[in-house]
Amino acid sequence: MRVLRSVGSRTFVFFIACSLVFIFGINRMWAGYFSQRIHQTLWDQEITQALWLEVVDLADPIDMPQLQRSLLKRIAYSQVADLRLDRQDEVNENPAKPFIWGATGTDSLEWVEQAGLNPMAKARHVHWSFEGHHWTWVSLHHRQQHYQMLLDHRVAQQSLARMWAVRDQTIWYQLPTVVLSAVLLAWLVTRLMLNPMQRLSQRLNQIVRLQPQERIDAKGSLKEFESLINAFNALLDRLQISYQQASRFSSDAAHELQTPLTILRGQLAQAINQAGDYHDVQIRLTSISDEVERLISITEKLLQLSLADAGRMSLVLEPIPLSDWVAELVDDAASFAPHLKTSWQGDPHVIWHADRNLARQLLTNLLSNAVKYNQVGGWIRFYLKQTDQDVELEIHNPTEADLQGMEEKLFERFYRLDPHHNRKTGGSGLGLSLCREIAKAHGGALTMGIKPQKNVVMRLRLPLQQSHTV
Repeated sequence: MRVLRSVGSRTFVFFIACSLVFIFGINRMWAGYFSQRIHQTLWDQEITQALWLEVVDLADPIDMPQLQRSLLKRIAYSQVADLRLDRQDEVNENPAKPFIWGATGTDSLEWVEQAGLNPMAKARHVHWSFEGHHWTWVSLHHRQQHYQMLLDHRVAQQSLARMWAVRDQTIWYQLPTVVLSAVLLAWLVTRLMLNPMQRLSQRLNQIVRLQPQERIDAKGSLKEFESLINAFNALLDRLQISYQQASRFSSDAAHELQTPLTILRGQLAQAINQAGDYHDVQIRLTSISDEVERLISITEKLLQLSLADAGRMSLVLEPIPLSDWVAELVDDAASFAPHLKTSWQGDPHVIWHADRNLARQLLTNLLSNAVKYNQVGGWIRFYLKQTDQDVELEIHNPTEADLQGMEEKLFERFYRLDPHHNRKTGGSGLGLSLCREIAKAHGGALTMGIKPQKNVVMRLRLPLQQSHTV
């Protein structure tokens, strides 16, 4: 049923269903109505007209056998047993049931006058049940003669059945055309309905991703979309206010914490130096100092993230030998993570125009993350290459964690793989978020991919405008 989740598919199915209902359902209903209300009336008028035309064409004296043969030829599907004729010289304005056919009784009948004949002629007809059959009794006055005709309704039913057979055959011939027309109509209606929705969706995406300060003007939009646009604009306003409050809080908190933490760091360093070596007090003060350093690191990252959110991350661009920096990272990893096999390969002499401090922080955080979430006896591989459009740095490493489906979640702030947030691996859950913001500030992008056998790939793409090879 996933196919029916789109408006286009539902519209398509709706039009096809309506077409089939119209062809088979409404057509059958119309057939019943036509049989009872229209065809029978037309048939009675037709056979009355046929009797009058034959009487007019025959010369006096009227030859009744010839009249019957002529009527059998004129009235389709009629046979000798279906047709009875009688002629009287006396004109009876209210004829009783024809005794010559074995009928008895003088019950009044509701005659229907036939118009459109010669002014000297008068014709009418009525329905009559006789001998277990349903008949049409036609009474015609012409030239001082009274003609009566009984015609079995079986003839009318045969004519109607032939008509329905032709209709059904025509329907099957027309079915492909009707279905194709329904498909084209469904496509046209769907396009007319979905085009405004698609334009509105594109506009919403542009505002959310590129211009979060703008709003959509509901004027000129379809009436059905005005309430949706107004609700979306109100939602953006509320989100922007909440976002600004959260950003302002993190920025203010980071600023306010910097000074007391710096003072606390200095006082702890002084107290550690004054305490005796390997004394219990010195060990405790050192542990407290480590926690203070961790708080200082968190506040600095929060400050940088708040600046990035506000678009005020200042950059002092200068040429950086990216190839040399990657080689240094490999050498550093060999010293503080000797249990891992670290290597790199790629284009030499790649220059990246970036802020030196932020670039150093970006690469260091990526290496630290690869070391922290590696496995015993694992490895780290750097791949650096330059294409016609950008420079790409990839960091590959295995991991013991199951990261499938978490490619974007790991970049959320304060998100950590360890649900208990213990200190086994360290970190605050801000490293990857900050790395992505630094990459964005330099016009690049940082993404993560998961390959088979739990191999993680961090991919850093940098635009060519800020990178080149010497």
